[in-house]
Amino acid sequence: MIKTPLTKEEHYRKLAIDFKGQALLRRCDAAVHVEADIDMHFWHSVFHRYAPEKKFNFIAHSRSWTGSESSGVTQCLNFTPYLNKQFFICIDSDYRYLLQEHGIDIKHFIFQTYTYSIENHFCAAPGLDWVCEQSCGVENNIFDFELFLRRYSEAVYELFIWHIYANVTGLFHFDRFELNQYIRIRRNPPFPFIKNDGASEIEAVEEEVQGKVRRLRRDYPEVDIEPIKEKMTALGVLPENCYLFIRGHDLFDNVVAIGRRVCEKLMEMKKKKVIPDNHKISVIYGQSHDFESHVKHNFSFGKYPEINKIGEDIRRFYAE
Repeated sequence: MIKTPLTKEEHYRKLAIDFKGQALLRRCDAAVHVEADIDMHFWHSVFHRYAPEKKFNFIAHSRSWTGSESSGVTQCLNFTPYLNKQFFICIDSDYRYLLQEHGIDIKHFIFQTYTYSIENHFCAAPGLDWVCEQSCGVENNIFDFELFLRRYSEAVYELFIWHIYANVTGLFHFDRFELNQYIRIRRNPPFPFIKNDGASEIEAVEEEVQGKVRRLRRDYPEVDIEPIKEKMTALGVLPENCYLFIRGHDLFDNVVAIGRRVCEKLMEMKKKKVIPDNHKISVIYGQSHDFESHVKHNFSFGKYPEINKIGEDIRRFYAE
C-alpha cells in the first residue's frame, strides 16, 4: 500500500480543489464525480435534459489515498466533506434512498438515482419498445414489456418487503444476494420464454417467491411487515414498480436476454416475409444491432416518477 504524503483528509481536499480548477479551465459550471465510465453517459444525458444551459466535466476515476486509480461509490463518498456547487457527486442509490440514509441529498451536493442503480433506469418499461425498434428496425408487436415488468414486480413485491424488513430490523439475515436467488428469472432452457408475454417465466418466479414467503411467515410469526410496506409506499415502492428497486445488474441481464429474444423473433418474422430474396434478407440483418447497446440509451424522461425526481433535484439545485 503506497499512500500519498498527505493525510487522507488533505488528499481528498486537494483533489477536490484540483477538480474544481480543471472544470474552471474548461469553462465548465462544475466538476462531477460519478461511479464509473458508464455512469458518465447516464448522468451527462440527464443533466443535458434538465440543465441544458450548464456544462459539466465528468470524472469516473480518481486517485485514492493509497495511491491506486479508483472508482465506485466509496471513492465518490470520500469527497463528501469537500463538495459544493462547483464540485459534486452522482451515485447509485442502492438502498440509501429506501433506508433514508442521512446526507444523501442535493443539500449535501449529492445526486442519486432513486432507483437501485442506473441499470434500473435503462430497463424502464416505457422505453423498451423503442429499444427493440432501434435494435432490429421492426416495431415490437409481439411482447408487452410494460405488462411483463408489472407482473414481475407484483410477483416479487412481498418478498422484497420482507428483505427490506430484515435490513432495517436485523431480526434475521436475508441479504440481497439471497433475495436474488428467489426473484431471478430461471436460466434453464428455453430461456427466456416470451410466449404470452413471459407468463410462464412469471409463474416460475411466483412459485419460488411464495415458497420463501411461507417459510418466513412460519419462522417469524410475530413479524408485521405492514409498517415497512407503508414506508416503502411513501417512497414510491409499489407492487407494480418494484423492479426499479431490486439489484440493477440482475434486472439488466434479464431484460437484455428477453429483449434479444424478442428482437430475434421479430427478425425471423420479417425474414419470412421477404423469402426468397437473399439480398433483402442480408439488408435486414445488416440493419440489426444488439439490444444491449441500445438499452443503455433508454431514457424515458417524464414517463415514471424516479427519473422525474432526478429532474426535480437538478432544477432545485440550480434554482437556489
